[in-house]
Amino acid sequence: MTERNKINKYIDKYKINGKELEILFILKGFKEEKIVSQKEISKITKRPKTTINYQFKRLREKNLVNKKNNLTERGIEAIQYFIQRDKSFSKKLRAHKIQMSITIQKLPKFFFQSKNKILQPFTNGKYKGLKGMLKGVNMCFYSSNKLVVKIPDVLANSDSEIVCAIEGVVSQIYEVIETEFKGIKLGGYEICKFSSMHCAILNSVVAESFLLEKKHNYSNGTFCIDGSKGVPELEAENVKTVFDDINYLSKYEDVVKENQELKKQLKWGKN
Repeated sequence: MTERNKINKYIDKYKINGKELEILFILKGFKEEKIVSQKEISKITKRPKTTINYQFKRLREKNLVNKKNNLTERGIEAIQYFIQRDKSFSKKLRAHKIQMSITIQKLPKFFFQSKNKILQPFTNGKYKGLKGMLKGVNMCFYSSNKLVVKIPDVLANSDSEIVCAIEGVVSQIYEVIETEFKGIKLGGYEICKFSSMHCAILNSVVAESFLLEKKHNYSNGTFCIDGSKGVPELEAENVKTVFDDINYLSKYEDVVKENQELKKQLKWGKN
């Protein structure tokens, strides 16, 4: 699969084409309060106004832009999703399902009673709180001292790269939340706790061989094999041991690759 085909596969997640993606990146450069005219976009892209009008119609239907032609939260998420993968096609590992619990040190009075355009009430039978999405990050305020966030996927080549990337994302999350919701003070990083995270080897030869033979996904609570993202993945899924497990799986993956290469060389030698 070529790099361009890989890019197209990721674009397909949001069902947009390359020209629509270009519009999203152009809109990213405008301030949120600015009403962007289609005439401006037509001039920048050098495409007819009728074409731009049709593309904006499609982007609105997919909830990627709003009536002011600004990016929606989903539009921001789509750009973040593409940028991460555009820079990371050569990456080996994908950390996902990353859920983190943060202690809230200070919360404004009547926070749960006040109206907010971002947060909406929710209940899961056990808890009542507020949930919403901000800059591509899902948030759930469970109580006056507990916030749970789900972090976007992180791609890297090692567990240390993943840790550094997550720390960078967490730092941005703190800044965004404390800026958006005036009066909130979040606890320090030392009291953050990861409650969920998977780490997967992308394009795993082990997973590919298993899926070809068994025709189904597999999980035992510690590691799993699936192809749900379009590529075969060998995953560590126990959050308590995820980094030790992914190191073990990476070494196993390398051994299998070496064996496959050795078999090829022996086959060629016989021929």
